[in-house]
Amino acid sequence: MDAVILCAGKGERLRPLTENRPKPMIPVAGKPILEHIIEKVEDLVDNIYLVVKYKKEVIIEHFKNHPKIKFLEQGEIDGTGHAVLTAKDYVDEDFLVLNGDMPLVRQESLKRFFTLEADAIISTFLLDNPSGYGRVITEKNEVKKIVEEKDTNKEEKEIKRVNAGVYLFKKEFLELFLPMLDNNNKSKEYYITDLIERLSLPEKKFYF
Repeated sequence: MDAVILCAGKGERLRPLTENRPKPMIPVAGKPILEHIIEKVEDLVDNIYLVVKYKKEVIIEHFKNHPKIKFLEQGEIDGTGHAVLTAKDYVDEDFLVLNGDMPLVRQESLKRFFTLEADAIISTFLLDNPSGYGRVITEKNEVKKIVEEKDTNKEEKEIKRVNAGVYLFKKEFLELFLPMLDNNNKSKEYYITDLIERLSLPEKKFYF
């Protein structure tokens, strides 16, 4: 099992804190956000792939001596789906994907991913005020898709269940569906969250 942590973004909403460093390197409780995440992941996986781009040298310098960490540069900052595509050919069969801005992720939560069997596993939680988060669309207790907030309609904005930003994917699932992603959204980016909708399509017969 490997882990892919997405660290390439510019963190525009946190300027000026991100003018000289990427968002995952902002210190929280005495260490970078990214270091908190790595500490929770490192005992669970064989390799940790950090997908970097913006101010990549700051991340590389800080973690260059970590025995499990490898660095992958994203060609263009073109969304989370594109970032996973950057890492796809380097990882083993199943792998965790985490956003690089989650200092409060718990190891106990990550361990639960290894107890389940599915092509894709996602983490969700409920919020009274879900503003800012992708909404998890369900039907009869089955997850149908995740809609990023920019793309939600009025009804979807009222949904309280949101995406927490931790995933586990089977390699063969990504091999088939990653090339099908498009950027037909308001951000014109390739979203990793769009992969979840693929599980509701007829193509899933290849896996079940």
